[in-house]
Amino acid sequence: MNKHTIDKLAITTSICCALHCALVPLLLGITALAGLRFLENPMIEMGFIAVGIFLAVFSLGRSALKHKNHTPIRMAIIGIVLLVVSRFEIGETLEVVMTVLGSLFLILSHARNINAFKAYERSIVSEN
Repeated sequence: MNKHTIDKLAITTSICCALHCALVPLLLGITALAGLRFLENPMIEMGFIAVGIFLAVFSLGRSALKHKNHTPIRMAIIGIVLLVVSRFEIGETLEVVMTVLGSLFLILSHARNINAFKAYERSIVSEN
């Protein structure tokens, strides 16, 4: 498996999470799509968050041991905190904003992780 595959999977999952949170309320507002109410299930939302946390811990923690850049981990922590806080009863608009921001922080943390790992690999090659 490519060393960046998990980061790319995490980015894709975070994008899906952000789109789900931003678009499902709009889609459910259209009465013809009322059959999609299952998408509003809290278990689906918690599943996205759980997968995001798992991929962040697995990918970012392992990579940071090599490249020693902790910025991706800090960004992921901010994203995870935003996602967790968004689950509290804070109002629908604030929930959507916090979930989308949390997902964006996770997306950026994995992108930054890929760049940090590539810089680390270039530094190893230039040392040899």
